[in-house]
Amino acid sequence: MCNPEDLVAAYDSYGRTVRVPSLWIYARNDHFFAPELAQRMFAAFRNSGAPGELIIAPPYKQDGHSLIFGQPMWRDAVYAFLKRNVLPTTAPSLAPPPGGAKVEQAFATYLATPNYEKAFVIGRNGAYGWASGYATQEEALRVARDECNNHCGTVYALDDTLAAGGLRTGRPTTVAASDRAASRRQSRARPDHANGRPPATASWVRLNRALTTAERAEQRLLAIAAVLRLYHAVRRLFAVPRAMIGRHGEEI
Repeated sequence: MCNPEDLVAAYDSYGRTVRVPSLWIYARNDHFFAPELAQRMFAAFRNSGAPGELIIAPPYKQDGHSLIFGQPMWRDAVYAFLKRNVLPTTAPSLAPPPGGAKVEQAFATYLATPNYEKAFVIGRNGAYGWASGYATQEEALRVARDECNNHCGTVYALDDTLAAGGLRTGRPTTVAASDRAASRRQSRARPDHANGRPPATASWVRLNRALTTAERAEQRLLAIAAVLRLYHAVRRLFAVPRAMIGRHGEEI
């Protein structure tokens, strides 16, 4: 990292005006910001009066600078930070599908994957398949079925939401008429004692999924805005003043 002293000075300056809590997470093998530099920047930031927490995480792959993609390593710390500061969190907590320990572990990995859109499908005798990082849920479903060699006939989860009653993969966006009738009968017969409303139907799941997607989009926009602000701040810090050139080429 070039000019580490300037970075430390910059965070000393930032810390004089920042008054909202911040969480710093650096991997021990970050090749751009080594733990020693991260600790110096954080100390300058805190000593200027800014609140913050620093976590030096274990090494991540070959270069810890890519720790953002290692969500299982920092996820709990981030959610705990959000809760301590009474900030919203959408941490998914879903029951694992049936099929044994192998399926449960695969589903845990699926939940920890931040790449949307994604889908998880299951079949008989512990068969499962999942895919993530696709433009649409339909495409993620298709790849998940391929991963299961087309032996999985039930959609278990879409993104971070359980599918209502398990959707058949042949018609991923609809529920069979018999399933809809059963859901209506169940809704009339038994309320949800936890919150007083009928059990979740496909419509409720679609609404919940839409809200989750909107929240996720808002979080991404806020993150992009924060990165852009930091980029422009660092760019201004290291900008080299250009000499003013007169009409005949002489420096002014």
